[in-house]
Amino acid sequence: MSEPGIKTLLVIDFMHNYYSLMKGVTLKNGDKVKVEQTRWKYLHVEATPGGECVCYLMPHVYPDEPWPFSSQKNPRLVKPDFVLFRNFPTDSHGDDFKSQVIGFKMCNIPSVNSVNSVYLGMERAYIYSELLRIQKKLGKDVFDVVPCYYYSNQKIKLNVPSPLAPEQVTPFPLVCKVGTGHEGRGKLRIRDKQELKDFTGVLTLNNDYYTTEPYIKFDFEFRVQKIGNSTRAFKRFSRDSWKQEGDMYYEPMEMNDKYRLWVEECSQLFGGLDMFSLDILSCPDGREIIIELNDCGTGIIFEYTDEDLQSVKNLVIERMNQTFCPDL
Repeated sequence: MSEPGIKTLLVIDFMHNYYSLMKGVTLKNGDKVKVEQTRWKYLHVEATPGGECVCYLMPHVYPDEPWPFSSQKNPRLVKPDFVLFRNFPTDSHGDDFKSQVIGFKMCNIPSVNSVNSVYLGMERAYIYSELLRIQKKLGKDVFDVVPCYYYSNQKIKLNVPSPLAPEQVTPFPLVCKVGTGHEGRGKLRIRDKQELKDFTGVLTLNNDYYTTEPYIKFDFEFRVQKIGNSTRAFKRFSRDSWKQEGDMYYEPMEMNDKYRLWVEECSQLFGGLDMFSLDILSCPDGREIIIELNDCGTGIIFEYTDEDLQSVKNLVIERMNQTFCPDL
């Protein structure tokens, strides 16, 4: 643990400078908050039987420039008291930092979001199963989740018939998603059987599961976001991609009672989510179809950067005060 009078906050994020954001923060008991920030790929985690967390943070190297006037240019041995997760522990090209997440779990270290939610949220299909549970509770007319079929990918290798063959249960065009990708990666729109055949041929080269869902025509996509006590909704438009990625622009929306109910229900997942977002399609027939939930790594968009970073800061301070000085 940190030296007396100091609580070390470990931040896993490459987008924003938390050395600057959390500068001068003091907890209710007088402890100063010291920030150490890194990326998953520069992080090594060890845990002791007594629950102590020991992290080795490797120096940032080109092209990952360290934040100015920070410690990121040097190797550091850090014993964090609290962790802020702001990047997903899975990424493209097979990057998987599950072992670091498990290390934090071994320490039972307090964090935002919780280590449990970060671990369970590593798999898109697992999150989807929780959304279905909410749909069953609230009803499809209130919480409408996109219909999704899951395939473990072993059938293709075994060359056996599938009772839920994609072309039989999902009409063309359909959308196939491989594993747990972010920002549109691993997602493909398939228009006919030949394209599906080509796609399944590519799937034989890896072990990732895949899912299929109908390609839904929509007027616009929007996001409902929660960061601590702050919630907002905004439309998302892409100038160059059907996946709603790339050259994006945004328009604010009003938070209504239905969206607040969605936030209330989803914030209870995995033992509690302090930070997440829902992506939804607004369709010509008036339906609002939820397509995914993003955990703690949910992006902060340029238009709301200052407000949302302040909300993250307030959330972390609140949770650290609850953890280290609950009676104050």
